[in-house]
Amino acid sequence: MNQTKLNSLALLVGRIGLGLVILYYGSQKALGVFGGSGIQGTIEFMQKQFHISQPFAILNIVSEFLGSIAVIIGLLTRLAAFGILCSMAVATYLARTQPGFMASLQKGDVAVVNLAFYPFINAVGALAIVIAGAGDYSLDRKFFGKKRAK
Repeated sequence: MNQTKLNSLALLVGRIGLGLVILYYGSQKALGVFGGSGIQGTIEFMQKQFHISQPFAILNIVSEFLGSIAVIIGLLTRLAAFGILCSMAVATYLARTQPGFMASLQKGDVAVVNLAFYPFINAVGALAIVIAGAGDYSLDRKFFGKKRAK
């Protein structure tokens, strides 16, 4: 297998992995499954707990639910991954600890570490997809990609 195909395979694996993780949380917010509170409950929670306005709460739900599906199938992948990146950047900021999320690692408090590191690592994965794109194994390539010379 040549390097281009290996790179595209790696992107596919990364897209599916990130997409499934984010889809789980997006499904909680959008559909109320897996113990989630659904759209209205999520909006109310974000407004009360984090003072996030309704339009931004809706953007979060859309980016996590529809964006994760788009990343998995590779359709409008960079846009969808950017939405996930923004959502995870905000989640990382909201989950930070004082004086910073690295301080919790030094204390050895695993539960607190996960609060900030989990969305952070998802943001890093989304950033990688924003930079690299979807790869050959995607609907982006099928609909928008250039034909490669054989």
